[in-house]
Amino acid sequence: MSQCIYPSRQNNSLIHRTPFPGNDVDSVDIATRVAMVRFFNSQNVLANFTEHTRTLRLYPRPVVAFQINSFLRSRPRATPFLNLFARTQAVEFLAEWSLTPSNMAFLRVNTGVFDPTLIGDKSKWYAHTLEPIGFRVWSDGSSLGATLRASTQVDNPPTGTSRATGCI
Repeated sequence: MSQCIYPSRQNNSLIHRTPFPGNDVDSVDIATRVAMVRFFNSQNVLANFTEHTRTLRLYPRPVVAFQINSFLRSRPRATPFLNLFARTQAVEFLAEWSLTPSNMAFLRVNTGVFDPTLIGDKSKWYAHTLEPIGFRVWSDGSSLGATLRASTQVDNPPTGTSRATGCI
Protein backbone atom coordinates (compact mmCIF):
# COMPACT_ATOMS: atom_id res chain seq x y z
CA MET A 1 0.00 0.00 0.00
CA SER A 2 2.93 2.34 0.51
CA GLN A 3 3.57 2.35 -3.25
CA CYS A 4 0.22 3.97 -4.02
CA ILE A 5 0.15 7.73 -4.22
CA TYR A 6 -3.23 9.34 -3.70
CA PRO A 7 -3.54 13.01 -4.66
CA SER A 8 -4.93 15.28 -2.00
CA ARG A 9 -7.86 17.59 -2.70
CA GLN A 10 -5.54 20.58 -2.52
CA ASN A 11 -3.40 19.26 -5.39
CA ASN A 12 -6.19 17.89 -7.56
CA SER A 13 -6.30 20.35 -10.46
CA LEU A 14 -9.40 18.75 -11.98
CA ILE A 15 -11.47 19.60 -8.91
CA HIS A 16 -10.20 23.14 -8.47
CA ARG A 17 -9.59 24.39 -12.02
CA THR A 18 -12.53 22.89 -13.90
CA PRO A 19 -15.78 24.86 -13.63
CA PHE A 20 -18.56 22.25 -13.74
CA PRO A 21 -21.93 23.97 -13.39
CA GLY A 22 -24.01 21.86 -11.03
CA ASN A 23 -24.14 18.21 -10.23
CA ASP A 24 -26.65 17.21 -12.87
CA VAL A 25 -26.20 14.09 -14.98
CA ASP A 26 -24.89 15.98 -18.02
CA SER A 27 -22.18 17.81 -16.07
CA VAL A 28 -21.10 14.57 -14.41
CA ASP A 29 -20.94 12.94 -17.86
CA ILE A 30 -18.63 15.67 -19.15
CA ALA A 31 -16.54 15.54 -15.96
CA THR A 32 -16.11 11.79 -16.49
CA ARG A 33 -15.00 12.29 -20.10
CA VAL A 34 -12.50 14.95 -19.03
CA ALA A 35 -11.18 12.77 -16.21
CA MET A 36 -10.68 9.79 -18.53
CA VAL A 37 -8.79 11.80 -21.13
CA ARG A 38 -6.64 13.43 -18.47
CA PHE A 39 -5.92 10.04 -16.87
CA PHE A 40 -4.78 8.47 -20.12
CA ASN A 41 -2.71 11.56 -20.93
CA SER A 42 -1.07 11.61 -17.49
CA GLN A 43 2.69 11.36 -17.17
CA ASN A 44 2.97 7.72 -16.15
CA VAL A 45 0.25 6.35 -18.43
CA LEU A 46 0.11 7.47 -22.09
CA ALA A 47 1.53 11.00 -22.07
CA ASN A 48 3.38 11.73 -25.32
CA PHE A 49 2.79 8.22 -26.63
CA THR A 50 2.54 9.56 -30.19
CA GLU A 51 6.30 10.20 -30.08
CA HIS A 52 6.68 6.40 -30.06
CA THR A 53 4.40 5.68 -33.02
CA ARG A 54 5.30 5.41 -36.68
CA THR A 55 2.69 5.69 -39.43
CA LEU A 56 3.21 2.94 -41.96
CA ARG A 57 0.16 3.62 -44.13
CA LEU A 58 -2.70 6.13 -44.19
CA TYR A 59 -4.95 4.80 -46.94
CA PRO A 60 -7.38 2.96 -47.08
CA ARG A 61 -7.07 2.44 -43.33
CA PRO A 62 -4.23 3.80 -41.22
CA VAL A 63 -1.61 1.36 -40.00
CA VAL A 64 0.50 2.55 -37.10
CA ALA A 65 3.45 0.81 -35.47
CA PHE A 66 3.71 1.44 -31.75
CA GLN A 67 7.25 1.10 -30.42
CA ILE A 68 6.50 -0.44 -27.05
CA ASN A 69 10.05 -0.82 -25.73
CA SER A 70 11.06 2.79 -26.34
CA PHE A 71 7.73 3.93 -24.90
CA LEU A 72 8.22 1.92 -21.69
CA ARG A 73 11.79 3.15 -21.29
CA SER A 74 10.56 6.75 -21.54
CA ARG A 75 8.19 6.41 -18.56
CA PRO A 76 9.38 7.90 -15.26
CA ARG A 77 8.28 4.78 -13.34
CA ALA A 78 7.58 1.44 -14.97
CA THR A 79 4.55 -0.26 -13.44
CA PRO A 80 3.15 -3.73 -14.13
CA PHE A 81 -0.13 -2.09 -15.21
CA LEU A 82 1.60 0.09 -17.79
CA ASN A 83 3.69 -2.82 -19.05
CA LEU A 84 0.55 -4.88 -19.73
CA PHE A 85 -1.60 -1.95 -20.85
CA ALA A 86 0.89 -0.72 -23.47
CA ARG A 87 0.80 -4.15 -25.12
CA THR A 88 -2.98 -4.22 -25.60
CA GLN A 89 -4.83 -3.81 -28.85
CA ALA A 90 -6.61 -0.80 -27.34
CA VAL A 91 -3.37 1.20 -27.32
CA GLU A 92 -2.66 0.17 -30.92
CA PHE A 93 -6.15 1.32 -31.89
CA LEU A 94 -5.70 4.59 -29.99
CA ALA A 95 -2.50 5.21 -31.95
CA GLU A 96 -4.36 4.70 -35.25
CA TRP A 97 -7.43 6.67 -34.15
CA SER A 98 -5.38 9.60 -32.83
CA LEU A 99 -4.20 10.37 -36.37
CA THR A 100 -7.68 11.76 -37.08
CA PRO A 101 -9.67 11.76 -33.83
CA SER A 102 -13.43 12.05 -34.18
CA ASN A 103 -14.37 12.67 -30.54
CA MET A 104 -14.84 16.36 -29.81
CA ALA A 105 -14.42 15.95 -26.05
CA PHE A 106 -11.04 14.29 -26.63
CA LEU A 107 -9.95 17.06 -28.98
CA ARG A 108 -11.05 19.86 -26.69
CA VAL A 109 -9.47 18.39 -23.55
CA ASN A 110 -6.21 17.88 -25.45
CA THR A 111 -6.24 21.57 -26.39
CA GLY A 112 -6.78 22.64 -22.77
CA VAL A 113 -10.54 23.24 -22.81
CA PHE A 114 -12.28 21.83 -19.72
CA ASP A 115 -15.49 23.89 -19.64
CA PRO A 116 -18.50 21.54 -19.98
CA THR A 117 -20.45 24.19 -21.86
CA LEU A 118 -17.77 24.07 -24.58
CA ILE A 119 -17.25 20.30 -24.50
CA GLY A 120 -20.85 19.18 -24.02
CA ASP A 121 -23.46 18.52 -26.63
CA LYS A 122 -26.57 19.33 -24.60
CA SER A 123 -28.84 22.05 -25.92
CA LYS A 124 -29.24 23.58 -22.46
CA TRP A 125 -25.64 24.83 -22.74
CA TYR A 126 -25.96 26.54 -26.12
CA ALA A 127 -29.69 27.03 -26.89
CA HIS A 128 -29.60 30.62 -25.60
CA THR A 129 -27.14 31.55 -28.37
CA LEU A 130 -29.32 30.24 -31.22
CA GLU A 131 -31.56 32.53 -33.26
CA PRO A 132 -34.77 31.19 -34.80
CA ILE A 133 -34.95 31.11 -38.57
CA GLY A 134 -38.44 31.28 -40.06
CA PHE A 135 -38.84 29.05 -43.08
CA ARG A 136 -42.11 28.11 -44.76
CA VAL A 137 -42.15 24.64 -46.19
CA TRP A 138 -45.38 25.08 -48.15
CA SER A 139 -46.60 27.60 -50.67
CA ASP A 140 -49.68 29.75 -50.03
CA GLY A 141 -51.48 28.33 -53.06
CA SER A 142 -51.11 24.69 -52.00
CA SER A 143 -53.87 22.65 -50.36
CA LEU A 144 -51.71 22.27 -47.23
CA GLY A 145 -51.31 26.05 -46.98
CA ALA A 146 -55.07 26.57 -47.35
CA THR A 147 -55.79 23.95 -44.65
CA LEU A 148 -53.30 25.50 -42.23
CA ARG A 149 -54.73 28.99 -42.81
CA ALA A 150 -58.25 27.71 -42.24
CA SER A 151 -57.28 25.93 -39.02
CA THR A 152 -55.77 29.09 -37.53
CA GLN A 153 -58.86 31.16 -38.41
CA VAL A 154 -61.37 28.86 -36.71
CA ASP A 155 -62.39 30.03 -33.26
CA ASN A 156 -62.84 27.27 -30.75
CA PRO A 157 -64.67 28.95 -27.86
CA PRO A 158 -64.37 27.10 -24.59
CA THR A 159 -67.42 25.21 -23.46
CA GLY A 160 -69.30 26.08 -20.29
CA THR A 161 -67.87 23.03 -18.54
CA SER A 162 -64.26 23.99 -19.13
CA ARG A 163 -64.85 27.53 -17.79
CA ALA A 164 -66.45 26.23 -14.62
CA THR A 165 -63.65 23.79 -13.81
CA GLY A 166 -60.82 26.02 -14.93
CA CYS A 167 -59.66 23.52 -17.57
CA ILE A 168 -58.77 24.65 -21.05
